[in-house]
Amino acid sequence: MKKRIFIVLIIIILQVFKQLSASVNKPTADSNLLNESQDLIKSERTRSYSAEQITPTPRPGACFLFALDTVIAPGIQLGAGSVKYDSTSVTEKIFLLHSNIFRGVTIGISGKFNKFKSLDRTGVFTTFNMGIDYLITPVGSSGDWDTEGRVLPNISCGVGYSFDMGNHSFLRVSLDIGIKYVISNLTVSVIF
Repeated sequence: MKKRIFIVLIIIILQVFKQLSASVNKPTADSNLLNESQDLIKSERTRSYSAEQITPTPRPGACFLFALDTVIAPGIQLGAGSVKYDSTSVTEKIFLLHSNIFRGVTIGISGKFNKFKSLDRTGVFTTFNMGIDYLITPVGSSGDWDTEGRVLPNISCGVGYSFDMGNHSFLRVSLDIGIKYVISNLTVSVIF
């Protein structure tokens, strides 16, 4: 039964990554609108300042995450997702695979949503995470090693701070709290 659950989780993860990579490569209406507005701005500026060439910086539509959970439960997170730019805010939607070690091992999948008021994705941001974890714990005495597995919710929210590292890469520190095996965690992540 445990092996079947694990195999089903792996198949779901592979399907989500396949769909995510396909959607990241498609141009969206937002990116088309952004390109059109950038072309219009460029043509207007070129018309009035013909000697000066202006090239706007393109905004990435995809992001990738590598993170380390620290302090409470050591762990690692890997993820990929999309970035959506509005006129006043930015939202990142990231699909995560994660694992922690704390009185057992948790392996899980989740969706992480980061919301920024700053259009350059720096400074203070809020974060929301929702998914499931599979907890594997040792059972029995030290001579009789056996394991027990349980599926647990992983729902949390928190705040963080994002530092620009250049070339659309960011170093982030965030703290979350919620309904999950490890109630709270401090995470250091790199987004590129």
